[in-house]
Amino acid sequence: MRSTQIFQTTPLRVALWAALGASVCIPMSAQASYYWACDAANSNWEEICWSNLPDISASQQPTLSIPPTLTGDHIYLSTTDGLHRTIQFNGAYTQSTDGFFHVDAINGGSTHFVQSNANSTLVGTTLVGSEGSGTYTQVEGSHLGNVNLGGTSRGTGTYNLQNGSLTASYLYIGDEGTGIFNQTGGTNIASAFQLGLDAGSSGTYNLHGGSLTTNISEYIGFAGTGAFLQTGGIHSISIGDLALASSGGSTGTYRLENGSLNVGENERVGGGGSGAFTQTGGTHTIGNDLAVGYSGAATGTFDLQGGSLTVGNNVEVGRSGATGTFTQTGGTHTVGENLRVGFVGGLGSYNLQNGSLTANNEYISYLGDGAFSQSGGTHTVNEDLHVGYEDGDSGSFNLHDGTLTVGGTAHIGEHGGTGTFIQTGGSHRVNTLNLGYNPGEVAGIGIYNLSGGLLDAHTINAAGTGSSFGFTGGRLDVETYNGDLTNNGGTLAVGGGDTTVINGDFVQLSGITEIQLDGLLTEDGDAIAEAGEAYLSIFGGTATFGGTLDIALQNGFNVAVGDSFDLIMAEDFFGAFTYNSGLLGNGMGWQIIELIDEKGTNDILRLTVTAVPVPAAVWLFGSGFIGLIGMARRKTA
Repeated sequence: MRSTQIFQTTPLRVALWAALGASVCIPMSAQASYYWACDAANSNWEEICWSNLPDISASQQPTLSIPPTLTGDHIYLSTTDGLHRTIQFNGAYTQSTDGFFHVDAINGGSTHFVQSNANSTLVGTTLVGSEGSGTYTQVEGSHLGNVNLGGTSRGTGTYNLQNGSLTASYLYIGDEGTGIFNQTGGTNIASAFQLGLDAGSSGTYNLHGGSLTTNISEYIGFAGTGAFLQTGGIHSISIGDLALASSGGSTGTYRLENGSLNVGENERVGGGGSGAFTQTGGTHTIGNDLAVGYSGAATGTFDLQGGSLTVGNNVEVGRSGATGTFTQTGGTHTVGENLRVGFVGGLGSYNLQNGSLTANNEYISYLGDGAFSQSGGTHTVNEDLHVGYEDGDSGSFNLHDGTLTVGGTAHIGEHGGTGTFIQTGGSHRVNTLNLGYNPGEVAGIGIYNLSGGLLDAHTINAAGTGSSFGFTGGRLDVETYNGDLTNNGGTLAVGGGDTTVINGDFVQLSGITEIQLDGLLTEDGDAIAEAGEAYLSIFGGTATFGGTLDIALQNGFNVAVGDSFDLIMAEDFFGAFTYNSGLLGNGMGWQIIELIDEKGTNDILRLTVTAVPVPAAVWLFGSGFIGLIGMARRKTA
């Protein structure tokens, strides 16, 4: 049964209509309404198939002698006889209505309206599939007005835009029922855009070509279920936000495979419900912020597999009580300002498996719970990395593979927070690494465990109370280490143009200390001996050795008889290690001696090139230091 008030006027819609200048309203007084009355399965609009009474077929009452262009409150392409009809709007004329233009059929039937003339224009509010099944296909021409697909819970409406232009003050796809919009070409401009408005509704938009532009925020799953698939074309939100799953109980998904998506302001994946964004290709640009898991009980997921994602300001993964998960297996992700994982009461995680991620600053747990896991890809933090930023925070970073480069400082635990960094592989290059160290402010607890891969740092501050640096594997290349350092299975790389200073005790239980000889000068041009330094200088502490001392020649460096290298300086030496010595060619060999109090109270372990190799033996150096002589090896660059 038809009703002239199929489209309900909820307060939200009334407010939107008012904001849009009251361009759409339910008329206060009725003019003539027209009803489609032809029985033919395929009919042209210009045929006289109209009645001014509902449910009157052409066989029951002669049709009205009216022109093809109708004027009235409502125009109904709606039938109840269960037939499937296609109605061709193929004339070069303009059709307008003061009320609603209905495309609908009930009792198992369907109505398919086709606008196929490039010079045709339809003006008015169009309701497709309000009570039953309706389809609007725009092959050519212009369509001006508002569009509602699936107006009631009983309706299913479909719109196919192949070419031409559609300009709508509002475009509601799945109001209370089911709405589907397929765009393969043409231009679609809408002021208000929503998929899945009410609880229980379902809205789908498939963008394969052409352009879609909206002038205010878009909602994919407002209170119901919304799904957006983009395989091509241009999608632009000039002013406003893109929101997936806006309210509790809603579901919103977006899949970007190709084409471009441009969001003028913010993007929320899981605003209040369950939101998911999958990007396998294309170009995705956000002017301001991206939130994955925005607030409350919302959940948001972002899966970046390919293409490019560029965010002008901040990315927040899990904020304000919500849960967010960002998984990157490919593509390029660029964050203009801050990446925050676990922000202000949120629970967030970021998994970088491949591709590239670049941000100015990163916060893993900022008044929330955050975790970052990297198993591949390229990760660049232009300024600072914070793990466990505030009091009560517990943040974690796991580096298994790939590269991490921090241009400034990596703060692991600060302002009373706790941060944990686990490195089992990959490469981590950082200017300064602070473990629970925050000069002038409240310290935190920082834990760093290196068991594989490379950690290359200019300075490591590891003397914070409750903080620790575990070194059981991997390779550590550091210029200044503040705190006690224990090597229990890794490789401490010394030299290569730089010296290493440890301000504390050094203990090597197992593993390797590798001293790379590539010249008699430091990187800044000073002679190592003349500068009062050794390759490895331990100030204010002792050196206790086990494992291996590995002496390597690099970068084609050649030694000569009489060359001396001060390898290690410390107040005292203890323990025993195996070191590499023997023939260097041309009858040369190494000789290592310990010089007691050679530089003040500091002892020196000095390596000298001799003309005759010293035979292998067990040597005893001062303070109970025992050296075990092995065969020399030459390391190439």
